[in-house]
Amino acid sequence: MPENLSLQVSGVFQQSRDGRIAAGFGWSGLLERARLTSHDQVDDLNRRFTFPSNHFDLVHSSLVATGINRARWPSYLADIRRVLKPGGWVQLIEIYFNVQSDNGSITEEHALRRWSRQFMRSYEGTKDLRVGTRLNTLLRDGGFEEIDARMIPLPLSAWSNDRRMQQIGMLNRENVNNLLPSLALYPLTQISGMPQQDFQDLITQARREAETASLKAYFPL
Repeated sequence: MPENLSLQVSGVFQQSRDGRIAAGFGWSGLLERARLTSHDQVDDLNRRFTFPSNHFDLVHSSLVATGINRARWPSYLADIRRVLKPGGWVQLIEIYFNVQSDNGSITEEHALRRWSRQFMRSYEGTKDLRVGTRLNTLLRDGGFEEIDARMIPLPLSAWSNDRRMQQIGMLNRENVNNLLPSLALYPLTQISGMPQQDFQDLITQARREAETASLKAYFPL
């Protein structure tokens, strides 16, 4: 990735110090906290991009799997490729919301796994919440080159013995505490019809498990 690009992963468009443009797509909640400038746009990513071809040096796309329609992904990446200048770069980041355990101690009966299973099932017909596991293939099929794909475990709390990962987990605790109910409220209660009390009980248990260091819970990123 070009080092002279001043990119902020904020879900809005940023301009680099040398005047070149980077486009960023992400959660709408990030837009609300960002300072928009005159060249920023809020758009529907399920529609064809309105940007001209060969326009950006870098496109950053993060955490859009819950918004982009399942069938849209090939044309979404085609849009990204079209708006990139020759030699431009794209960075894609998605969470696979199937909670894992670093020591294998989370079972199908744990609340975190039930949260994952029911959350992903509720969107099964319309969204591809597993897209993060196949971005490599999608990019290759879309004509991109020099592809580097990797999975990074994102700890739900500070359980790791590795100092850096422990700090990441500590910083991520509040995010997880807020994400578990906010991300799942609509799909579980409105799409899947889960009673409100059952939903609250599930969230309470899932939060407790996310804080349990012995479970070593993480999201694949």
